[in-house]
Amino acid sequence: MNQWGERLKVAANPTAMAGIVFPAVEIHQNTQAIRAQTRDAVTTKQMEYYRWVATRGWRELWALVRLAFAPDFRDDIDRIVAEVQSEGEP
Repeated sequence: MNQWGERLKVAANPTAMAGIVFPAVEIHQNTQAIRAQTRDAVTTKQMEYYRWVATRGWRELWALVRLAFAPDFRDDIDRIVAEVQSEGEP
């Protein structure tokens, strides 16, 4: 009887460890997914804001402050401004 008890303990230990490890991995993956969604939402909102700035009479302000931003970012905003101007929006 003692042999069966030992075998049962040996079999139960990995199961208990898996019961701890798998939820921890799932929580970590969920946290990473939420962080990625948050970054995406923030980036989207920033681009919407800068598009609004570029298209709603703030072009002069952009012309004054554009050199404070990274060249790649300036190129993106300048492209948006050019697109809007070619569409004939104010």
